Order: sequence, then C-alpha cells, then structure tokens
Amino acid sequence: MVLEGKVAMVTASSRGIGLEIARCFSREGAKVAMTSRKLENVSRAAEQIGALPIQAHAGEPDQAGAAFEACLKHFGRLDILVNNAASNPAMNPLHETPLELWGKILGVGLTGNFLMSQLAARHFIASATKGVILNIASIAGLGASPLLGAYGAAKAGLISLTKTMAVELAGYGIRVNAIAPGIVRTRFAGALVEMFEAGQSAANPLLAIPLGRVGEASEVAELALFLASDKASYITGGVYPIDGGSSA
Repeated sequence: MVLEGKVAMVTASSRGIGLEIARCFSREGAKVAMTSRKLENVSRAAEQIGALPIQAHAGEPDQAGAAFEACLKHFGRLDILVNNAASNPAMNPLHETPLELWGKILGVGLTGNFLMSQLAARHFIASATKGVILNIASIAGLGASPLLGAYGAAKAGLISLTKTMAVELAGYGIRVNAIAPGIVRTRFAGALVEMFEAGQSAANPLLAIPLGRVGEASEVAELALFLASDKASYITGGVYPIDGGSSA
C-alpha cells in the first residue's frame, strides 16, 4: 500500500472525483479526512471508507482553518492535501456573466483552494513535513473555454498557483502538482456528459475527445494516487491533463 502511514485531507469529497480519490487513498493505506459543505453528505460518504468527515466550506477562511484543526486534532498530522473544491460552472459567455456569479466561482475554485494550500504549506513547514499539495484543476484552465469562462479563469488561476507554490516550497521538500481532468462522468459534469453522449461535440471544444468517451472518476483517482505517493518524489510544478486527448 503506497500511502501506508500517511494522512490525507480531500476537500469537497462527498461525491464524484473527490470521493473516488478519498476511496483510493484509503484503500492504499492512508488515513483520510473528507470535507464538504453539508455534514450529512460527507458523513455518509466517509462511512463508506472509514474516513473522518468534516463539515467545511473551503471558500470560508474560518471554516477552512477549523477543518485543518479538526484533522490535526484527530490524526495528529497531515501529509497530503487534495484541493478538489469548485463551484458549479455556469454556461454563459463572459460578457453576460453577473459579477456575483463570477465572485462565487472564483471564490471557491481559486481563493478557497489558495486558503487551503496556504494552511497546508504553513503546517508542512512548521512540522518539517515533506508534504504534498495536489490541486484538481481542469482542461478548461489550459485554453479558451467558451461558455465556461468564469470556471476556466478559476482553473487557470489554480494552475498558476500550483506552479508558483511548487517553486516557492521546493526548498522545504514540499511538492505541489495539479491534475487537469476533461469531461468525467460525475453529477458535477452531468450536463457536459449528456451533450457529449448526445453527439453535440461541435457545440464546445471541450467535448472533442479523441478517445471517444468521457473519463471515469476512478481514473482520475489513480493519477492522484501516483502524484501523492513517493513514486512521484521528483515531480513538482506539473499540470497533468487526463482528458482522452482533448487538450492534445
């Protein structure tokens, strides 16, 4: 088990990609803390894999801090942070995107993940832990994202944050990487999955998938496992698409 003895926190993990990452990490020996805005949802998910459920909104500084304190109080340490929190994307052009919606998407998908990364980095430095921060970005942050501009901007910012923190924290032995999924079969991406499977690939470049199918959350989890493990000990500052060739 490649994560034996490690403690991991996976945010926004009551379902979808976050849940699969938490499940995969637990199966590989890690003790896992899972967070979600709704305690009922995260408790139900955590019970499936024997994880610690924590109610926390990643975009709220006080709640982010409380989540870290709860994890450290329960496990005594933290080795891996997976930032999976994001706000549901709204499908409209940028020139018609309300400021309130822009603020919500950036607040969770960028600022919230910045807060969690900052807390993790400070803990790793203070405890001399060669920790791992893994950000779940998106191929929407790698180029133009028609009708998903606010979401794409948040993910592009998260990719920049990944690269900068990787350089700044390398001297402490802390690794920071990002995964950029394409369309993955989750409720979060349900509308895009439906569009793809209905043959509407021409409507959005994100729907052009050379492998001819959408991804599965378990496939993203396996990539996350590798990047979080010591097998990836010389990898930092990278952004790894998992998209069936969409961004090629």
